[in-house]
Amino acid sequence: MSELLIVEDEANIRRFVSANLMARGFQVVEAGDAEDGLRILRERKPSVLVLDIRLPGMSGWDLLHEMAQDNGLSNIPVIVMTASVTNLKFGEASYSNVVQWLVKPVSVHELIHAVKKALNN
Repeated sequence: MSELLIVEDEANIRRFVSANLMARGFQVVEAGDAEDGLRILRERKPSVLVLDIRLPGMSGWDLLHEMAQDNGLSNIPVIVMTASVTNLKFGEASYSNVVQWLVKPVSVHELIHAVKKALNN
């Protein structure tokens, strides 16, 4: 069974993502900010990370940077979610573990397709 970590500060979006993934048989762990997400990543080493970029405090970019510096985390596939394509900084998007970019609002079909792609990566 694949365990997925959702790092999203907006509770309604986090619940939407989690509920749809759990309904399809995935185990889901949630974090409301990047600091908690980083702690969970280090403790549990999930199969996939679904990551919001705009987070309070430590940003999603910062979390990606921390993961890249940690050999135990750098190979975990990441699905990045953002509220707007204007938030994408493609120059900073060169993290090799980012397998998919999703622009919110995300459809269930897009989400499931991205997770399957990440698991097969």
